[in-house]
Amino acid sequence: MGEFLLGGSGALDDLQHLVSCDVASLAMGQCRYGFMCNETGGVIDDLLIYRLAEAEFMLVVNAGTQDSDFEWIQSQLSAETRTTNVSDETGKLDIQGPGSPGIVNELMGEPIGDLRFYRFMKNTYRGQDVIVSRTDTRAKSVSKSMATRRSPRRSGTIA
Repeated sequence: MGEFLLGGSGALDDLQHLVSCDVASLAMGQCRYGFMCNETGGVIDDLLIYRLAEAEFMLVVNAGTQDSDFEWIQSQLSAETRTTNVSDETGKLDIQGPGSPGIVNELMGEPIGDLRFYRFMKNTYRGQDVIVSRTDTRAKSVSKSMATRRSPRRSGTIA
C-alpha cells in the first residue's frame, strides 16, 4: 500500500475537493473509505483517509498506483498544504478473522479494547509507534491493520 501524509491549514479544504467522501465530518481517530477523483468526477483510485489531528491526515492508496496518485495529489494542493510520501518508510500488516482482536491485543503495547469499525488508535509494537485500525468490510471478520515506520532490514516473526 502507499501512504501519504497531508497537513497544514489548507489540508482539509484540499481533501474535500480531492475525494468523494466528507472529510470534514471525520473525528480524530476516525478513518473513512472513499475515492480520489479527477476534475470531472472520474475515479483515479480508492483510498482510506485517516484523521490524525485537526489538520493532519494520512491517505492509504493502492501500491500499484501510489506514484501517479502522489503526483496527482501534489498537483491539486494549495500552497497551505504540505504532503509527504512515506510509502517507502511504512509497512502495513492486516490481521483478519474472528480471532484477530485477541491476536492484536497480545501484540500491542496497550490493549485495543473495543476498537470500533473505521476507527484507529496509536499504539506500540516492540517499542515502535504503530497505528491500529479496524477497516475490514467483511461482515463476519474483524480486521486490524498496523502501520509502522519500517526498521532497516528487519525480519523474523511477528510475535
